[in-house]
Amino acid sequence: MQKYSSIYSKKMSKKTEGFFSIGLKEWREACALGLNPAVAFLVLACGTDGSNRETNWSANSVETYGGIKSQRATVAIAMLVDAGLVKSDGNNSRPHYTLTMSEDVIWLPNSIVKGLVDQRVGERKKSAVKAIREAQDVQLLRLYVELYYSQHLAANGGLSRSVFYLEFNKTKHASYGEFVFLGFSRTAHYTAWKSELDFLHDADVLSGVAEEGGNPADAFFPRMDTLRSLGLLELSACLFESNGKDAEILFPVDGPEKSEAEIKRLADQAAEAVLPDWKLINSDFDYLVPVYRHQEKAQLYGIYRLFHRPHTQLTKAWWADLHEKITNGVEQINKVLAS
Repeated sequence: MQKYSSIYSKKMSKKTEGFFSIGLKEWREACALGLNPAVAFLVLACGTDGSNRETNWSANSVETYGGIKSQRATVAIAMLVDAGLVKSDGNNSRPHYTLTMSEDVIWLPNSIVKGLVDQRVGERKKSAVKAIREAQDVQLLRLYVELYYSQHLAANGGLSRSVFYLEFNKTKHASYGEFVFLGFSRTAHYTAWKSELDFLHDADVLSGVAEEGGNPADAFFPRMDTLRSLGLLELSACLFESNGKDAEILFPVDGPEKSEAEIKRLADQAAEAVLPDWKLINSDFDYLVPVYRHQEKAQLYGIYRLFHRPHTQLTKAWWADLHEKITNGVEQINKVLAS
C-alpha cells in the first residue's frame, strides 16, 4: 500500500504560512467604500499582531502588498478611519491602527496578501489580492474573501454544493464480481443559490446586473471563472455516496494533489485489466470508477477548494480526513486489481 504522509507534509508546508482574521460585517462595509479601501483593509488586517486588531502597517505596506501607490493608499486608509472601521492611534511618522471586528469572523491565510514564495527563484509570487485588484472589480474581491467564510473543508471537502460545483452525468457501464463500474462525464457548473452567503445572488451586491436587465448568474459565474483562471480555486473530483444533499464523500477520484490523481490512474488501470471491451483512449467518460454493488447510488461531483489555506486546526482536520479517504479509495480499487 502506497503511503502519502511525505506528500502531504510537503504540500502543507507549501500552502500554509499563517493566518489572520477580519470581521464579516466590517469587511462588507469596507467593500462598500470601494476597491482601494477594501484592499487596504485586508493588508492592514494581515499585518496585525496576535490580537488580529493592532497593526503598525500603514500606507507603505498597502503599496507593497496591495499594489496601490502610497498617496492613494493613504486616502483609502483615511476612508476606513472615517467609516469607523479602523482607528488611528499613532501619528504620521509612526502610524498605529486598531481594526474593529464583529462576532462573525473570516479566517484568511497570510499568503493571499503576502504571496507565496517561488522556491525555484526565492522570490514571492504576485499575491491573490494584487491579482484580483488588477481586475478592478470590488465584488470579485468580496466574493473571493467571503468564500473563505463559506468554505468548510472538514465537512464538505471544499466549497459546498450549494455554493458552486461541477456536475457529472452518470452511467452504469459494467459489472464485475462484487463491483460495478460507474462512468461519469462532466457537464457544467452549477450553484444551488441557497448558500448562507446571500450575497451570491443579491442584485444589490452583483452591482449593475439588475440595471442591465440581466440576472445574478451573469455576474457570479464569470467571477468564479476569473478566480479559477487565477489559480485561486482548485478542483477535486469527489465520489459521494449519492446525489443527496446530506451524502458524504467516499473518496476523491482525481484532484490537484498527487495522491488524488493516483486514484484516477488506478481506476483506469482496473478498467483496462478486468473489462475486456474497455478502450480507455476511446472512452466516452471522463472517469470510470469501480464501486461496491451497495454503493451503486454513488455520484461524482467536482468540488472546488480555495488554493490558499489558513494553517488552522480545521485545515489539519480536513487534511487528515482527506488522507483517510484517499487510503480507502486506493484499497477499494486495489481489490478490483487483485480479484
